[in-house]
Amino acid sequence: MKQKILITGASGLLGLNICNRLKLNSNFELFGICRTEINFDCEDVNWVYLDLTDFEVLQEFFKKNFFDIIIHCAAYVNVDSCELNKEYVTKLHVDVINTFQIYSPDSKIIYISSDSVFDGINGNYSEQSIRNPLNFYSYSKYQGENLLFNSKMNFLILRLNIYGFHRPVSNSLVEWAIKELKEAHSINGFSNVYFNPLYVGQVSRLIEKAIENKIEGVYHVGSTESISKYNFLKKVAKVFCLDDKLIHETQYQSFDNKPLRPLNTTLNIDQMKSKLNIEFNLDDGISEMFDDYHFYTI
Repeated sequence: MKQKILITGASGLLGLNICNRLKLNSNFELFGICRTEINFDCEDVNWVYLDLTDFEVLQEFFKKNFFDIIIHCAAYVNVDSCELNKEYVTKLHVDVINTFQIYSPDSKIIYISSDSVFDGINGNYSEQSIRNPLNFYSYSKYQGENLLFNSKMNFLILRLNIYGFHRPVSNSLVEWAIKELKEAHSINGFSNVYFNPLYVGQVSRLIEKAIENKIEGVYHVGSTESISKYNFLKKVAKVFCLDDKLIHETQYQSFDNKPLRPLNTTLNIDQMKSKLNIEFNLDDGISEMFDDYHFYTI
């Protein structure tokens, strides 16, 4: 019997890539939740249009449907805006987990968390490192994790930092940089902010393998290479044949009217590498993104 998998935020940066990956697996039947109707073709996914923060509607949905696995990708990722929309962010990142727990208690939850639950002082954080979120976005992810820790649900928490592009193209870090550089505009890249990000296509393959191997608990996932955001943008520019001299090295500095951001959220990925015998190279991820970008946008 096929496993029924529900993906929230299914038309988003990560959710859509997970859909495109898992729909190729004959062992899965996919359902994707998004707020508005999609404007592109994505067959073999049962699309559900509803607002996850409308809990009455969501409860009725779960009363009529059971899922073996719920992959919670839906997120509000604009750090500045999160400070102004705390109630909504809490509903989306935290309170919705309560609805899963009450109305779909036998489902396994795969919770997409963030490397920013750490304060970025030391870097190379393990799964056992002390979390210390600096802004409300990070705090809401921290709260979502805590809710799962204190529940009786079967869960997998993935802490990560992703890159990729939306359909249609939007304004993530990579999309913004590509757009500006294509128009020969200068941009800044922070040389004092470090991470080890994964391309969404790589994340999707990892999630498929984690499902097949029934992995539970908390895992850090990322590329094998840690890098500054400045050097990351330089790599992207070179692969996309754009002028990397337009990228100016600068230092991130906090401002009184802006939420704090961690400077070094590099993750130690030894536990996932050992458990799944899998690792991802940063250059391979950027090259894969280049191929996908030209396939879907040109």
